[in-house]
Amino acid sequence: MCLKENGKMIGDCGLTLQPIGNTIKPEIGYHIQKTYQRKGYAKEAAIAVRDWAFTHTPFQTIYSYMKSTNLPSMQTAQAYGCQRVDEFVDAEKEKTTVFALSKKTWLEKYKMRQEKGAPLYQYFPCHGQRKRTYRFCRKYRLCVGCRK
Repeated sequence: MCLKENGKMIGDCGLTLQPIGNTIKPEIGYHIQKTYQRKGYAKEAAIAVRDWAFTHTPFQTIYSYMKSTNLPSMQTAQAYGCQRVDEFVDAEKEKTTVFALSKKTWLEKYKMRQEKGAPLYQYFPCHGQRKRTYRFCRKYRLCVGCRK
């Protein structure tokens, strides 16, 4: 993630396959520099990734997992629509909480938005160096190619 106003990279957010418990599952992960945390960047990015994932992948459920002591990450997962579904003890012997959102629930919650014709996500051109840039929100842009 980069700030729109100056291009400064402040974190990342994306969809990856992660071992959650004993199974590989699609997970939305987000990491924000400490000085930019608690400003809504992770939530906004996770919403964009969620919308993209359910529109362009065959996944029927998207997950987020975090240490049970990481309350801000739990709040972010809930903010983009997830519900707590599981807890397990990880390899480091710490309790980990798992959140999930099904495509069915996502379609029910966001159907009204789709019916109004609002785009779930938007693509914007890069700054000329590469062709693939995704601008997910008004606050920052994520450029896959050149990270500006």
